[in-house]
Amino acid sequence: MAKIGSLMLHGGSWDGKQIVSTAWVEASTSHQIDATLQDGYGYQWWVAGDDLFMALGYAGQFIFVVPDKDLVAIFTSHLEDRDFYTPQRLLEDYIIPAVDPAGELPANPGGMTRLEGAIKELANP
Repeated sequence: MAKIGSLMLHGGSWDGKQIVSTAWVEASTSHQIDATLQDGYGYQWWVAGDDLFMALGYAGQFIFVVPDKDLVAIFTSHLEDRDFYTPQRLLEDYIIPAVDPAGELPANPGGMTRLEGAIKELANP
């Protein structure tokens, strides 16, 4: 699932080879018709606005692609109908904000000490 998302994120290119035409990727991940689950539907891809497209599978299989964040996120689950949008909420509320640089992180001296200790330990087996 992640490989499919990555292929689409990179305009149909994989490991330097064009596997799917860029024109097809652009058309298939663009709003072609109005839809019920999201803002629109392309060719087998749901479109949510201009910054997110996704493949939705049965009972909670999701491939989310957020091109402007260079992000692919997948979820595999078995969700009840009432929980269907939980993965998308997690993506929008936690994952995207985590990769969106909102400035420098605050200093964390304790965390730095633990990180440096772990690096030192791993460097000396």
